[in-house]
Amino acid sequence: MSHLPKLTTQETELLRKISLVRQLPLVRLELRSSKEKSLISTALNHVLLKNADDTMEEIKNRSQLLTRLAEQKLITLDYNLAVTVKSDYELYYNSGVYSSLCQLVEDGKERPGFLFDTPYIKKGRAVITPFGKRCLWGHC
Repeated sequence: MSHLPKLTTQETELLRKISLVRQLPLVRLELRSSKEKSLISTALNHVLLKNADDTMEEIKNRSQLLTRLAEQKLITLDYNLAVTVKSDYELYYNSGVYSSLCQLVEDGKERPGFLFDTPYIKKGRAVITPFGKRCLWGHC
């Protein structure tokens, strides 16, 4: 039997939040090429917003929390969704971080040979694992 992973207060709070919902919407911000479909660059991974104007520091901190929880097998991060609810991701399209990504693409178009001409939001979700549920309640 596994022993309880050592979680920070922030990790425990996020795990508890994920456990309260069936799935927590998150995104991967990507740069894509309309010329070369196989060209995809991840600008920011595991983006979980609370507000449209979240700072880059807040976004990166949450991303690190999600990564650590996934590495400990307490949650899964899934970006292969067959169906999504538009309202779950509206915040991301209206966010400052996505606006910055769009601006980055526009600025890049001025450079010769710039291939990443399309900002893209890859929709995903965080889901607590059975192991994560047991650990959250102190039974692992």
